[in-house]
Amino acid sequence: MESPVESPIHLKKHQPIALLNGEIVATETSEIATLVALAIRMQLIRPDAELLTVYCEKATEENETQLTFESLKEALPRWIEVELVIGEQENYPFIASLE
Repeated sequence: MESPVESPIHLKKHQPIALLNGEIVATETSEIATLVALAIRMQLIRPDAELLTVYCEKATEENETQLTFESLKEALPRWIEVELVIGEQENYPFIASLE
């Protein structure tokens, strides 16, 4: 069994978090804001990246998916293409991959 993620950040129940290499790198008040913060952090690590793929949980509402897409497009440099895919993952509303 993997060990739990440790963090000096005090987290509240159901608070969105973003993990990068097992470390909490963002906690915001909404899932979308957390995802945008993660994408920006990922882009700093991979400045040559061209594609951000976000896998949305199947249960994610269509309007929330569109808002996520628009928020990411606005927050990231123009040369990074944003792709949203409806995933099959459970318990994770969004999973992001930067290539």
